[in-house]
Amino acid sequence: MAAAKYTGTAYFVCSDGYKFNHYFTASDVNTEYWLVNGQNEWVMPGTHGVVALYDIILGSNATDCRGVNVYVNGKDAVIKIRTTMNLLSVQTRQLHGCPIRFEPNAKLQFKQATLAT
Repeated sequence: MAAAKYTGTAYFVCSDGYKFNHYFTASDVNTEYWLVNGQNEWVMPGTHGVVALYDIILGSNATDCRGVNVYVNGKDAVIKIRTTMNLLSVQTRQLHGCPIRFEPNAKLQFKQATLAT
């Protein structure tokens, strides 16, 4: 299938209560990254404590890449995100009740995969 562009939003909250989100774009191409402002590396804030990714909402489903592998500071964190479980139309998404926590200043990358392995 042709690579179809899709968008999404990642929602974060820090241990001091500070909340922020990243709007990202993706091209549905294997081994490509979710991009924020054209950058594939998302740097977490360093002044608000531990950062938790508590929700991801995708505007549409990827057709080829059904998974995303999370990298932290350039290393595979063995965290797998499934795109079909995080659509806007899904009531209970993958991260509800189980946020993923990262250290302050962590550099995150979300790399697409044909299947989250």
